[in-house]
Amino acid sequence: MSRASGTLRRVCAVWLCVACAAAPISAFAQDEPAAGDDAARKNAEEAGRLYKIGLLQFEGQEFEAAAANFRRALELDPNPVLAYNVARAYENNGQQAEAKRYYEQALSLNPPDDVRQKCEAALVRLKRTQERLLDQQNTKPGAVVVNVDGGGAVFIDDAFVGQAPVNVEVAAGAHRVVVQRSGHDPFERQVEVAAGGQVVLDAVLEERFEVAPWVMWSGLGLMGGAAALAGLGASEAGAAQDAFDQAQQLEVQRDAARFEQLRADGESARDNSNLLYIGAGALGVAGASMVVLYLLFPQEELELPQSAGQLQLGFGSVGWSVQF
Repeated sequence: MSRASGTLRRVCAVWLCVACAAAPISAFAQDEPAAGDDAARKNAEEAGRLYKIGLLQFEGQEFEAAAANFRRALELDPNPVLAYNVARAYENNGQQAEAKRYYEQALSLNPPDDVRQKCEAALVRLKRTQERLLDQQNTKPGAVVVNVDGGGAVFIDDAFVGQAPVNVEVAAGAHRVVVQRSGHDPFERQVEVAAGGQVVLDAVLEERFEVAPWVMWSGLGLMGGAAALAGLGASEAGAAQDAFDQAQQLEVQRDAARFEQLRADGESARDNSNLLYIGAGALGVAGASMVVLYLLFPQEELELPQSAGQLQLGFGSVGWSVQF
């Protein structure tokens, strides 16, 4: 049996207890390593540690750091799944040439069918992106460099090219560059790229005033409270009117003591009704204002294309697996 085969089998055993709970698409197994192979075991453990760090970084959209850790793990344990993840990290970081290199490396490592299909689909995707950005002319292409403090999703001619900063080769001519980040107004520029030239954009994303959904729901709650107070106010107003009607009858009957008591009760109920109406009005205005504020400035979440989605890795019962 080969040393690489033994290492893969042992990686499965070491990482099984830390694997993600996602259901695998496919898995493959290798033979156990030879007893006493301490160097290979240490490599497998270090590769497992780097893999876990890289996965957390990928999920946090720290794609450059994730690519570095996946790549170091791949050096310790060459296998197609790790090569695939290096490529995905590079692709999401806008480094398409590096992504293509590692997709091709994954294919060269005899991957299982599901990983092979994903690599082949990724290479087609990269090629189509390149074709959208480069017209098939004999002119020398130019480049667009986009820098953004705090990062952002970069689109060139409506094609997602990665998270800033990016350096993208494009055909000479006019191009539309858009940078987006949640909570900020998009940055948009129309640029003219000369053949063999380079356009550098230092994008500044202005923070956008947004209102979170909980503000709207709180406003609706206040409006409901206002309706309840208005109902109580109407009830108190009715009680006041009843007391005044009874007092009027007693005045005719010249029952002075009872008359004064009912009149006082009516005035108290009227005062309570007025206070409840005022409270209802204040709550209603506040609630309606919160709802209108949310409708005018709703919080928006930036959605990237599916090709920029995150990758989750897990293990099956006998080996590596990969899942989106």
